[in-house]
Amino acid sequence: TVRPAPAGAFAAVVEPATRALVVLSADRPDRATVTIVDPNGAQTPVPLPGGATAMSAAGPGRVAVAVRGGYAVLDVASRALSRVAASGREDAEFTAIARRGDGRMVLGDAGGTVYTLAADNTVAASLKIFARVDGIV
Repeated sequence: TVRPAPAGAFAAVVEPATRALVVLSADRPDRATVTIVDPNGAQTPVPLPGGATAMSAAGPGRVAVAVRGGYAVLDVASRALSRVAASGREDAEFTAIARRGDGRMVLGDAGGTVYTLAADNTVAASLKIFARVDGIV
């Protein structure tokens, strides 16, 4: 089945626990939306409080979205959104996000630094590279 994507879509993740397609889109740099596409095709938009640049799976039933100063976690089933600040990096423009196998979140910023967060969301490690970080695998 082929279905239309939300306008401005630039990232998508299949969330296996809910079998939903989760799509990140933006109509302006300071306004983004996560749209949950249920297996039956119904679309539920969840507006984010500001812009967003990247999205990743964040554990069963959840996705994480990189936002300024940290990331937002969306519970796909309940549509509940919570914001998580990267302690000490509240003004950072994060452009990439991933969840490691051990559950830790990794964020990359526009200045070329990759941050690994500890369980309490403080920076456990950082590595400065020479280019903008737009993707983490």
